[in-house]
Amino acid sequence: MESITCEIEILTPMFIGGAPQTLINGEPGKAICELRAQSIKGLLRFWWRAYKYGQITGIHDVELMLQKLQKEEGNIFGSVSGGGTKSSFAISISPKHLDISSQPLPNQASHKVPVKGKTFSTNILEYLCYGTYEYVKGQGNKFIREYLKENQVFNLKLRFDNQDYREDILTALYLFSEFGGIGSRSRNGFGSFMVQNKDEVFGALGDGFLKNIISNKDFLNRLKVSDEIPPFTAFSSGIKLFTTFKKDYRSWDLCLADLGKVYRSCREELEPRHHYEKRQYIGAPLDPPQEHSKSILERHSKPYFLKVTKVGSSVYCGSILFIPSFYVYNEYETKDKTRPPFNRARDNIQFQQTCMLFNALLTKDKGLEAIL
Repeated sequence: MESITCEIEILTPMFIGGAPQTLINGEPGKAICELRAQSIKGLLRFWWRAYKYGQITGIHDVELMLQKLQKEEGNIFGSVSGGGTKSSFAISISPKHLDISSQPLPNQASHKVPVKGKTFSTNILEYLCYGTYEYVKGQGNKFIREYLKENQVFNLKLRFDNQDYREDILTALYLFSEFGGIGSRSRNGFGSFMVQNKDEVFGALGDGFLKNIISNKDFLNRLKVSDEIPPFTAFSSGIKLFTTFKKDYRSWDLCLADLGKVYRSCREELEPRHHYEKRQYIGAPLDPPQEHSKSILERHSKPYFLKVTKVGSSVYCGSILFIPSFYVYNEYETKDKTRPPFNRARDNIQFQQTCMLFNALLTKDKGLEAIL
């Protein structure tokens, strides 16, 4: 059995948490802030699905493609159906416990919020991690979730029990490390990380793997196989990659703040203030005033992935990856009668149109360039 150890550097604060500890009086305490192998394995599964779906060729029926994907996924990651299938690889992490914090993030006060005729500046980083803190009168926002601090390194060990799937797993890890993150608010750039020993880890795919990746643009172009809109988040010809014009941020927070400014500005430009019809397609739930309708779906992750990466020892750059899909593939019915009625055909079209508009806004004098 072969094993590979990845040296993982945390680039931006990582909001992770398991089950809350139980206090002596029986009351629930804070969630344990620690890295979990199963959580990372689940994220690897997500990125494997995202790239593998578009690689299935010769099958034109979507349901048959999904069945084939599900079978192969079970062979690699394990399955409980049909008597169960053992995973083809194992993950271990050391150390599990790293330095944690609940201190305020660096103050990047760049977003103006009008409140009762006055304008207040808010920290764009807090906007991006909304939900991890609560407001305390006289003290400001206080984190209710601890996070793993940036600039720490942990080892992620992969043990391959079946060599047939090593390439798939490492390819998923490459995409995960280049475009994804770990923990809550990872699609907003938190939990960004990098593989420090990239040559050693991905060299296992052959001497030409990294040499053939001139850039991530080049690599993603190879994944643009399918012209069809995927039923879930998966690579296809419709993917877009936007990167920051500025390539030499000296800290993670300056880089993520600029990405956040662009993202927030585009959301606001989708439609006039106090309108929420389009914004709900970028991400749900929304929290509109009571006089406005709730979002159609109770929850829907946005198709955009904000990412902070590191070049060399101290230079950061940012990107936003757009991965298209249907808004909802299967029939959808909600028991919450306070939500607007859902029409799959109509809302799938509205979702695609909103994303096209949002993509156009991302490069409209915003400091980003579309390289794919």
